[in-house]
Amino acid sequence: MPNYMTSTEFWILYLPALRQALDNDDINEGFLVRGPECYLDAAQLPLVDDFITSVMAEDPFLILVEEYFDAKTHYAESFKGQSILIVREEIVRKMEEKTRLLNSRIQPGYGAES
Repeated sequence: MPNYMTSTEFWILYLPALRQALDNDDINEGFLVRGPECYLDAAQLPLVDDFITSVMAEDPFLILVEEYFDAKTHYAESFKGQSILIVREEIVRKMEEKTRLLNSRIQPGYGAES
């Protein structure tokens, strides 16, 4: 079955799951730090996975998120030559930018300068 998810629908599902994953990224269950996919509803997961595979596979932000959680799983203290905390801050910053952009699409005028 083809995936009819839009980019907006994807981010509506993915960004809250990423927020939850980051909120819990200090919990390592023996080489397992749960990434965003673990915080999606079971019905949403196949749609999101399919969208990532078919549309977003080369998205630099999603690649960074995946690599970050892999590094956290392996108890890494640095990542790509930077402190893992700096990489996390970069992910949070980009996530907040995407959230603002998404909110402006959903609610015209949201975040507009006064």
